[in-house]
Amino acid sequence: MRNSRIIHTAMIAVMLIGAGSIGFAQQDDKHENKDKQDQHQQQANDRAQQDRGQRQHEQMQQPARGDHRQAEQAQQRQRRDDTRGQWNDYRRQRGEGQQQRARNFDRQHRSWEQRGGYDGYRIPERQFNRRFGRGHSFHMSSALYSGYGGQSRFRYGGYWLELMEPYPEYWGSDWEHNDDMYVGYDNGGYYLYNRRYPGRPGVTLSITF
Repeated sequence: MRNSRIIHTAMIAVMLIGAGSIGFAQQDDKHENKDKQDQHQQQANDRAQQDRGQRQHEQMQQPARGDHRQAEQAQQRQRRDDTRGQWNDYRRQRGEGQQQRARNFDRQHRSWEQRGGYDGYRIPERQFNRRFGRGHSFHMSSALYSGYGGQSRFRYGGYWLELMEPYPEYWGSDWEHNDDMYVGYDNGGYYLYNRRYPGRPGVTLSITF
């Protein structure tokens, strides 16, 4: 009888200890879960703050980038206007119908073959293929122009190109600004061609530095 009471008392003690252990374990799990939740929440808050900071930085940079683009566009317009003014000044000084524009280009034109062959500087083939030929057109008004000493020449592709004869009378009055031009090499010499008039002869050119 006494032994049964002792055993019963021991079993109750074990059950109480086990229940206490389970309670403490559950409390530990709750604390651990809460710590993880707090950690995740802190990480989410940090990411949100970083995103807000990045957006604010980009918003601050946008006006500066816009101002930079506007400045570049203004500089490009100024360069075009300056070059256009050079061409217009030259045309006023020499006047239409004089040496600048041919009266009958088909009759006045002389190819390099008719001139005895080209004897000027020759552009290396690699450089020519990179900047010249049918696949590389430009507006004459975008090229640096010089009418010094009665010579009509323009700067393009790192070279000075001199017009050796008047340009065709059938080219428009504003061809320097509106027509797509290109420099070709045909029959042993260089020529300035106007894409608006395919199949027509080009103006003979001489290349210098």
